[in-house]
Amino acid sequence: MLPPAVRGSYPVLAPAVDPDGNARAGLRMPVIVAPKATYTGWNPRAAGFAPGTTCYNTGGALPLAATRAAREAAGDPRLSVEERYPNPAAYVGAVRAAGERLVAERLLLPEDLDRMVAAAEVDSLARLPK
Repeated sequence: MLPPAVRGSYPVLAPAVDPDGNARAGLRMPVIVAPKATYTGWNPRAAGFAPGTTCYNTGGALPLAATRAAREAAGDPRLSVEERYPNPAAYVGAVRAAGERLVAERLLLPEDLDRMVAAAEVDSLARLPK
């Protein structure tokens, strides 16, 4: 059999991102507005399996550095968790404020915000490995 003929191509588009690397467009949930990571809709493929291309079936999370020193040592331009949220209450407050805006816009149910705040209080909203 002959290989199939290429009849055209199409561009692969990615969203514009904020300074944290998170997509600007769409419904920005508290986990994105008060981030502890950069979240993507793609992942790089493993070596040996279409290297250099992206895998669209799973998203990825790139955690923020815990401290300013760790961020600077890694050369990461994103603010660290410590720089954003000086204490756990500041993080919970950022999650609550982001969620309250969505509730006011009728894009989030109040009971869902309550669950998000409770998860933020025990540091499980982002579900990132420690």
